Amino acid sequence: MTAGLLAVGLAVLCGHSAFRAFDAADKIEKLSNRLGHGSAQDSIGGLQTIGALNSIIGVLWLVGGLLLMSRKSAGRIMLILLACAGGVSSLYSAIASLDAEVPGAAIGSFIGLGLAALILGLAMAGSTTRWLASAPGRLRRHGPPAPYGQPPYGQPGPPPVYPGPRRVSRYTLRTTDFAVVRC
Repeated sequence: MTAGLLAVGLAVLCGHSAFRAFDAADKIEKLSNRLGHGSAQDSIGGLQTIGALNSIIGVLWLVGGLLLMSRKSAGRIMLILLACAGGVSSLYSAIASLDAEVPGAAIGSFIGLGLAALILGLAMAGSTTRWLASAPGRLRRHGPPAPYGQPPYGQPGPPPVYPGPRRVSRYTLRTTDFAVVRC
């Protein structure tokens, strides 16, 4: 449940980031047109690509989080895969930021790595698996339910069939005679 809530929070942050990227691209384009410079097209294209990727990733986080909160195992799998991909990309971003001597970006990348590790740990926890398995309406693999409570209504079944009296031959031991009968 907590992993699902964190995933929905990350989806909101991805949506905000996508909005900011599209807004920055729009402002750079307007400023570039006003100043008469055409060299900003690379920056605009890059920001629009970042905005589109953040939108797609945000939708994936949202769907995974909502599926997990509705007790679907597909949501758990989605969050595990997204957390792995997010952790690897955050680690790469942190290393690249430290190499470029930009510690502020590295700190943000390490925070992203921590969130990915937290979601990965929560989604892979045994308690999450048990919580998903105990969802109402799920089939349990423990066999038929125990016969407790009132029997079901409806027509009674046929009476049990008992074997009739056994034929006793002359040479059999009957329990009432305590002797062998010979004729």
